[in-house]
Amino acid sequence: MRGIYTSVTDIRRKVFTEVARLAYEGGDYSRIEGLPYKIVHGETAQYRDSIFLERAIVGERLRLAIGLPLRPKKIASLPACDTPRVIEALKGVWDFVPVKNVFEAAIHADNVVMHLATTVLSATRIEAMRDNFILFQEGFTPASIRCAGKIREERLAIIEAMGFTEHSNPMDMFETIVNVKENPQLDVFRTLSGPDSVTHRYLREDASCGGAFALSVARRLGLEAPVLEAFLKIAGVLCGEDYIKDGRTLENLGFPPEMTLAEIYKRI
Repeated sequence: MRGIYTSVTDIRRKVFTEVARLAYEGGDYSRIEGLPYKIVHGETAQYRDSIFLERAIVGERLRLAIGLPLRPKKIASLPACDTPRVIEALKGVWDFVPVKNVFEAAIHADNVVMHLATTVLSATRIEAMRDNFILFQEGFTPASIRCAGKIREERLAIIEAMGFTEHSNPMDMFETIVNVKENPQLDVFRTLSGPDSVTHRYLREDASCGGAFALSVARRLGLEAPVLEAFLKIAGVLCGEDYIKDGRTLENLGFPPEMTLAEIYKRI
């Protein structure tokens, strides 16, 4: 309502402020990719259920503010046969690109590659620095990135065995953030504090959901993923959990060991 201040008003003002600042400082709109992290900072959602959703929406608001179109989003419904109906129902709200099923969306959770190895290898540093630790600055080292690269290679083999094509290479993001002088638009990442403990969502969420799911699919397909499995085991020890047994695996989703992936696809 007119005259009533809301959180939406606050976000809108911040978006226009940052766009105006970009124009005033020379119009380098390549910096726009880092602005959602400046506008929506921290790790706790304030306006919606997910901090990722908040930043995604702010990112699209920024694009619209400078005259760029909305970027299509990949989507799948459960069951997959309803995806066209969902896209039609949301026509005019957003542009969507269908993927084969919800498993294709789930296996492409890039934070499994970005967070798992780098956070595990930073465990002692995280516990020593707590709120002052910045993963994108202290945790992205040549050694941790090599480990992340091995997880990505294993995940790529899983994706292809599932009958999908990798949507994007998450290793490109590492290179972009590390080479900050060549990519000043993403310098904001190097100011984002966290994780502040080993039980942070970077481990608990990405290990129990994306990581455990990927490993269980690999096992169902007869593939080995030794690096991913090793980091899941260590993450479990750090957090006092058993992500390989209790995480979001095919078995825990209700698909018994005797079901093939082809049979599961018919169910979803």
